[in-house]
Amino acid sequence: MTGDQVFEQRFGFRAKGEFRCSFPFETVFSGIAAGFLVLGELSFLLNYTELAFRTNNMLTPLVIMVVWGFFWLWIVRISFTGMTCRYEADDKEFRINAPFNRNEVFYYADVESVSYKPIKYLTGRVRGYSVTIKSRYRAYNYKYIFSKNKLKTAPDDSPFHMIEEHAGLTGASEGSVHGRT
Repeated sequence: MTGDQVFEQRFGFRAKGEFRCSFPFETVFSGIAAGFLVLGELSFLLNYTELAFRTNNMLTPLVIMVVWGFFWLWIVRISFTGMTCRYEADDKEFRINAPFNRNEVFYYADVESVSYKPIKYLTGRVRGYSVTIKSRYRAYNYKYIFSKNKLKTAPDDSPFHMIEEHAGLTGASEGSVHGRT
């Protein structure tokens, strides 16, 4: 018997941590930022080109264009990093505390299914999962995105897998919470 199993039998299961979810307005915000980026670059190119050739100072409009471009790319990068959600789990429930007053409590007895659908970048690389947790009462959707540690990219590495394990949806035996016997 491992140390984790001894601890769980004596004190019960407890887990705590955090994960990242995408912002609800991420796609709209990125589209607006891309629009401002293109409009700003075109505006600078059309309006300051004549000034640059007239004064023989091409550096000023070029610097303004580069700064404008990096500013909007930085804004898009911030929106794509997502928001931090915290979770706490024990033997009976899984609690998620998310920004914007979105706090959810999942009782393992009420969870019917947990499904994962990959979220991809335009390049086709997987960015995370759209996780749907279906309970007796309604379905909850979270857009889980990977952290900077790209080594953990499987659904089993997400905190939502704990819900599956404790609700008995993974095929693990009743006596073992983590698939260990």
